Amino acid sequence: MSDKGTADNTLDASGVLVNGDNEPVCEKRDMDHTDKHDKPVKKLRGNHILALALRRMFKGPAPTLDHIIRFLSSGSGHDKFWMITQYFTKIIVWLYAKRGLKSAAERVRILSGLVADYRIMIRLVGLAPMAQFIRYGEQYPAQSR
Repeated sequence: MSDKGTADNTLDASGVLVNGDNEPVCEKRDMDHTDKHDKPVKKLRGNHILALALRRMFKGPAPTLDHIIRFLSSGSGHDKFWMITQYFTKIIVWLYAKRGLKSAAERVRILSGLVADYRIMIRLVGLAPMAQFIRYGEQYPAQSR
């Protein structure tokens, strides 16, 4: 977002990045065209293309996606997602073992173990802010009235 006004830029129907006046947006390094009527087009990076594609795909508010993002952004929602993943992989291991797919069952079992270890590490990392709060409370005790 080095250009001024890139927040107003959108992708038109042909896939060209245009500004608010529907004029193609260009960078200085792309201005090597000889035709003065031919306006060069800005080259997009991968993350910009993904953002514009998602904006085009949803075309407005996406309450379900917003809810999922809010849920996964919280610590408990993040842990619940990985908990469901961990227990679902245990069911998949059982199904694969029942069908005789032992190598696939072993790979999914290893994945389940990694997810379990990840959940434990994330919960341990959550202890650091609590320890900091306790230390702060000991250094600066609350004033009694």
